[in-house]
Amino acid sequence: MAKAWKTDDGQENTLVVENAETPEEAADADPSVPNTDAAEDSAKPSPKGETADAPKEATNPAEKVIYVGPSVRGTMLHTFAVFSDGVPAEYRGHPTLKHLFVAPERLDEARAEIARTGSLRNTCYKRASEEMKSKEAE
Repeated sequence: MAKAWKTDDGQENTLVVENAETPEEAADADPSVPNTDAAEDSAKPSPKGETADAPKEATNPAEKVIYVGPSVRGTMLHTFAVFSDGVPAEYRGHPTLKHLFVAPERLDEARAEIARTGSLRNTCYKRASEEMKSKEAE
């Protein structure tokens, strides 16, 4: 059973043991021994060229992706369209649209980034929207 304790302000906390497969393993864990695996993982630097604000696009071209950009008339690009074979070939090299395809598990993160003024995806979304308006005006 997980061990519980109360802090000075009366808040109840429960010890959670990562990688414990059964409740018995969790109960046998020594709370005085820190779980350093999680700390070591978070202390590792980002892969080269990736920053905390850099969006994570779908890396495998055959993975399912969702388009989070503005809908584009006359194309297959509609907001939240799902592409089961990855980013369509004609948009892989597009400097703006390529940042608007995300893996399904990153959809919430991408939507939050689009809403955050000044972020890369917010800028790409606005630029894509402007490009579409200028094409429609022609």
